[in-house]
Amino acid sequence: MCRLCDGYFRDAHTIVECMHTFCKSCLLREFHTRQNKATCPHCKMALAANPLNSIIADHTMQEVVDKIFPEMAERDDAAKVAFYDERGIALQEQHRARDAEGLGGAAGGGAGAQQAAPPKRKKKSTDEDEAISFKLAPDTGDGTPPGMVLQTLDKPFLRTSGKLKVVHLKKYLMKKLALPSIGGIEILCKSETLGPELSLIFISKSRWLDPEHDLELNYRGCEEQT
Repeated sequence: MCRLCDGYFRDAHTIVECMHTFCKSCLLREFHTRQNKATCPHCKMALAANPLNSIIADHTMQEVVDKIFPEMAERDDAAKVAFYDERGIALQEQHRARDAEGLGGAAGGGAGAQQAAPPKRKKKSTDEDEAISFKLAPDTGDGTPPGMVLQTLDKPFLRTSGKLKVVHLKKYLMKKLALPSIGGIEILCKSETLGPELSLIFISKSRWLDPEHDLELNYRGCEEQT
């Protein structure tokens, strides 16, 4: 649930520095109205000068909410169509087509019209639905200063959804290694530092490029950006 509105997530977005999640609209309103805009609304962790650069869409979290409460997504779609219609504003065609499908043709039916089955959001077919096995080990290469070498995980071999992103791995490491924040962690693949928005399947197919062996990622400490 969103800590700002105390409701279930709508378009969930996560702050990458601290992994706190909010509704996108709640977060944008908070950044716009608060005097100290460059901090997390919950834990007050300092963010970049432009806090919008510190947030990413959390599709995994939103999918969880949509699967548990599908009726909320359906009501949102119907309310959006009504909102724009009342104001005479045209929705983009792709959004109207999807939302009209969700309304089940109710606009043209009378009292005797057959009620359509509750609409379902179409699940995108993606390679990220597959699970991935990978190793997560400390980076001990020549480019890593001794003070930035972190301890080894008790269980370095993992298997999880290909949707998992680097930012989630950082949160996992922060908890397992008792680190103060994810801002002091870098994750690498073949010595390349990975961005927080990259998924495991994307890394496997664009960086690892070795289908015969499981993906191997490395981690190390870094100076937190201010």
